[in-house]
Amino acid sequence: MTDTQEKRPERFGVLTDEAVERSRRRLGVPQPQRNPPHNYEVTWDGVRHFAYGYGDDNPLYCDPDYAAGTRWGSLVAPPAFLYTMGEDAAPTPDPPTRALLKGDPFAGLGSYQAVMEFEWWRPLQLGDRCRVLQAQVGVRLKPSSFGGRTAHVVRDYLYANGRGEM
Repeated sequence: MTDTQEKRPERFGVLTDEAVERSRRRLGVPQPQRNPPHNYEVTWDGVRHFAYGYGDDNPLYCDPDYAAGTRWGSLVAPPAFLYTMGEDAAPTPDPPTRALLKGDPFAGLGSYQAVMEFEWWRPLQLGDRCRVLQAQVGVRLKPSSFGGRTAHVVRDYLYANGRGEM
């Protein structure tokens, strides 16, 4: 047995009530980002390359002359461009919060993204920067024909531009 195997809890890879409770204690706690954003600002090149990268040649995203004549008055970013942005808006966690957020309560179980829902208020425009606040907002146990039960973890990501607009 290796050192790593010796340090594993007996129930590694098992969905325990303790793991669910540990996850639930994180509800509503802002979670700092682990990595910096890919884009800090909406630029013509960034938006155009992003849109062309997934095959979208919408002139609102790619043609400044066209976009100038729209109600937006300039290029806007495709909605999913938001994923490339978001400077961390979470406060620096104090030691108890840092301990609460350390590690994954469901380590060893595997996970996948099952559902995404979006609500958009306005597009990102050239020159916009944005901040993101993320937190876990739900944990729900459900029956599973594969593993007996499964945990559905829900996270919210709130983005605001440099003017504080969602």
